[in-house]
Amino acid sequence: MRIRALTCVLALALVSTAACGSRVSRDEIAAVEQQQGGNGGGGGGATAPTGDGTGADGKVGTLEVGCGEGDASGATDTGVADDKIGIGTISDKAGVVQVPTVGIEESVKAFVAYCNSLGGINGRELELTAYDSKIGAHAEATQQACDNDDIFALVGTGSVLDDQGAQLMVDCGLVEVAAYTASAKKGLSERLFAPIPNPADEFGTGACKYMAEQFPDAVVKAAVIYSDIAAAKNRGKTLVEGCEQAGFEFVYEKGTAIGEQSWGSIVSEMKSEGIEYLTIVSAMAELQNLLVAMQDQGFEPQVLDLGQQFYDPALLDSPGAEGAWVLTNTVPFEEADQSPALQVYLHWLEETVPGTAPTTLGVQAFSAGLLFAQAMKTLGSDVTRENLLEALSAVNEWDGGGLHMLTNPGANETNPCFLYLQVKDGAFERVHPEEGSDCDKSTVVGLEGDYGTGARAGG
Repeated sequence: MRIRALTCVLALALVSTAACGSRVSRDEIAAVEQQQGGNGGGGGGATAPTGDGTGADGKVGTLEVGCGEGDASGATDTGVADDKIGIGTISDKAGVVQVPTVGIEESVKAFVAYCNSLGGINGRELELTAYDSKIGAHAEATQQACDNDDIFALVGTGSVLDDQGAQLMVDCGLVEVAAYTASAKKGLSERLFAPIPNPADEFGTGACKYMAEQFPDAVVKAAVIYSDIAAAKNRGKTLVEGCEQAGFEFVYEKGTAIGEQSWGSIVSEMKSEGIEYLTIVSAMAELQNLLVAMQDQGFEPQVLDLGQQFYDPALLDSPGAEGAWVLTNTVPFEEADQSPALQVYLHWLEETVPGTAPTTLGVQAFSAGLLFAQAMKTLGSDVTRENLLEALSAVNEWDGGGLHMLTNPGANETNPCFLYLQVKDGAFERVHPEEGSDCDKSTVVGLEGDYGTGARAGG
């Protein structure tokens, strides 16, 4: 468990769009497939029920999917043939521990199976090659994809140390539609798009402003704790700079050792500072140990505000978790029966790779596939990487049919939306907003600090 926790820190410390869990059970999926319909749930607004939850009608929620029959032909670019288009995906898979990005590759496989069931893209079937970046081998995996003449583009990717291969991808001319990006270099890379962009030179302050409005006395006595590695530290410091522009005052900032287990002195320091708002950029094991230490000392800040990596069933069993606030940017799994788009993802994940636990990262990978298909459909037979770049750049509104918040992937704009859950009676419950997501572009601010944004790939 300790090793797995360290891996999770590495993977998710910087990734505001990631989650280290967010799983639902097989029984819950079966229940969703038995009760289709309903209204509401995410992606910038309510979605109307469609079909039977399988997407067989060519719709994912509100989205007319870019997959289907057609007469496209011609070997127009690398990885393109009369009857097929080759795509690749890169994610962290192997190692002595299960990494939190497991589920991304499986979700891309689910998308490919779904798309091919509709006839491929303009009649060309998709063929997927998966690469394991093994946490520390992203450059090697990227080079393999670059050298593979059967790969036209990368789709649904997501790796911990994605900065390693960022420039390689640009230099070899690939196009990438990522599930998520972790590093500043990757998030600002040329030739890359993501359904929920994560450029590191901006920060969405919507959640901070909401907290400042709800708890004005608490946010001026704020504390942030982060694992003392570059990824976590950068994420923690961007949070400080961004939230301070929303009225926060961080009176306590602490970097902790990876896998920190001794939290007593840290809790004592926060008590002495009168901390009323606490957030942590770390992994579940560290948070659980911190919560135990807080209980031991009777330390109960007014607000415990947690990032998306803590949208995980493990939190519900943790001491002191009751009342914790948790962010997410995809439709909560608890609302799957109300989300036709999420039902399609869950159905095809179970259909394609039975037993795979759905995650928010998986939802983003599936959405990346849908985004790729949507752009590719417009190209007809004229499928080239440069034409794909142009088509992706033109997609300025995207929510995957209701899978997640409304974003602008074409312009790589920072997500201006947020959605808060709260742990209540041992379960995740939506708190704000009542439906959909709270989105306000004016809450996105520029960052002045250097958080690794100087090494833009391709720039």
